Amino acid sequence: SRGQPDIIDAEKDNGWVTVVEPRTRVDLTKEVCEHPFRFDDAFPDTCGNASVYASSVAKLIPGVFTGGRSTVFAFGQTGSGKTHTLMGPNG
Repeated sequence: SRGQPDIIDAEKDNGWVTVVEPRTRVDLTKEVCEHPFRFDDAFPDTCGNASVYASSVAKLIPGVFTGGRSTVFAFGQTGSGKTHTLMGPNG
């Protein structure tokens, strides 16, 4: 990590995602700005697929089978595992 902090930190227990923005001021001094965002759920990179599924999708399934509708919106960088998380290895 070259002595620099991660640019994104997700805290599973409270739904906070913090984006860390390293900056260089006009006078060339360095600073780090933190931008916090709050979500219903947030999953760190150490969280496995089963945990993501159990926390966010599993509770929607019974309603779908009784005529309800649900939407799962997965947002992330290309290649980060969104389809694999939702569909499994054969998705």
